[in-house]
Amino acid sequence: MMPTEKKTSPFLVAAAWVVVLIPLGWGVVQSVDKSRPLFRPPAASKALPARRPGAVAPILRQNTRDRTRPRGHANRGGDA
Repeated sequence: MMPTEKKTSPFLVAAAWVVVLIPLGWGVVQSVDKSRPLFRPPAASKALPARRPGAVAPILRQNTRDRTRPRGHANRGGDA
């Protein structure tokens, strides 16, 4: 004999979707609201100053200090 199938109430299915969609919708709204400033143009006072045509960006001084151990350093810690 085949086991009988029990049908789920359409009201229960709709209620389950509501339980899922309300927090999901709230999260989407919050994400969109918090990302809006990323797509707005910057305020005039915070904008970078305009450069002259043909101006070259200043070269930043590079840190040439070697961050490794100095030459002749004895390995006293026992680490390899």
